[in-house]
Amino acid sequence: MFGPVMAGQSPLNLNMLLMGLLMAALLFFLFRMFMPPSKPQEPEVVTVLECAKCRLKEIRMFKRGDYVFKEDGPCKRCGGPMVITKIFARPRGKVRL
Repeated sequence: MFGPVMAGQSPLNLNMLLMGLLMAALLFFLFRMFMPPSKPQEPEVVTVLECAKCRLKEIRMFKRGDYVFKEDGPCKRCGGPMVITKIFARPRGKVRL
């Protein structure tokens, strides 16, 4: 009836095998249901600074008090004013803009 693999097996053995598989699946799904959900990663907020003269761009972590068009120190290349042009959130670990 079930082919050569199941030949000679009693119905009791098959029932026990099916019950075992059903219990394993039930335990797996119960375990997954009661596990705490994984905490989503919070994005990092970054500030983009751009030199008003030479257009050098610099990215740094957001600081309290940052706002767009705020002048934030001299440029490292030419000494001109660095202006905040963008503030945005990006996924943690992402390097490129």
